[in-house]
Amino acid sequence: MIRNAETRWPPVGQFVSVDGARVHYVRAGSGPPLVLIHGASGNVRDWTFALLARLVERFDVIAFDRPGHGYSERIKGAHSPHVQAAHLRKAAAALGVARAVVVGHSYGGTIALTWACDAPETVDALGLICAPSHEWEGSAGRLYDLGDHPVIGPAFSYIYPRLATEGLVEDALTRIFAPNPVPEGYAEHIGPGLAVRYATVRANSADIARLKPYLIAQTPRYPNLPMPVLQIHGTDDTIVPLHIHSERLKAALPGSELLVWEGVGHMPHHARPDEALAALTSLAQTPVGI
Repeated sequence: MIRNAETRWPPVGQFVSVDGARVHYVRAGSGPPLVLIHGASGNVRDWTFALLARLVERFDVIAFDRPGHGYSERIKGAHSPHVQAAHLRKAAAALGVARAVVVGHSYGGTIALTWACDAPETVDALGLICAPSHEWEGSAGRLYDLGDHPVIGPAFSYIYPRLATEGLVEDALTRIFAPNPVPEGYAEHIGPGLAVRYATVRANSADIARLKPYLIAQTPRYPNLPMPVLQIHGTDDTIVPLHIHSERLKAALPGSELLVWEGVGHMPHHARPDEALAALTSLAQTPVGI
């Protein structure tokens, strides 16, 4: 069991209140506004590990903890990507950012995509890194279904963190990064203990287990996206497969850009940080409407 998570990995940023709920964020740099949204089981520390320090040389970067993750409070209905996107959009507005380049990784990419569908006038450009965008076969996974179950879920979410050891966390990170190595120091930096707290397990389970119907309903809206769209996806991503998601979104948006990186798994922004930085910089410089 990983103990004392909040002492070991304290907040790294500041807080803004949105409709009475605290949102934790990191903000640094100057230039065009760039919003970063982390993936499932994650928090802003995924961005602060390496990439943020380089992005701040070019952008006014705001990285958010999603509702119920890291140090952002969970809000009613947050299993809906629309609710999460609206909440983070309000947080950005409260920080004086009405329009931004919005970038998300994995589930955070889904939130960024939903943000763009719901409020395109607030998105100058959209960046999606291994983002779920379309329906897939089967459920999201047994662990997520158990964690979200109305009867079994509370007990599962109480027991599961007590079974999570440092070794199990390292094994999970190895699978997430595969076939690429986990960067040295990442496991400690990300704060894995934050992901296995009871409330976070419940929040993450609900996010993932209930996602598919929202994607099915949202899919017909993709061809109407007016902003520049960039996707980055690894050929070896087994968590969010390229052919199910990014390739289908590219087909719906012929004018968008899809960068397919050979031999890269689910964490391309860590596997190839130089190329990720160059791609995001180019995206932010793309004229709106192109």
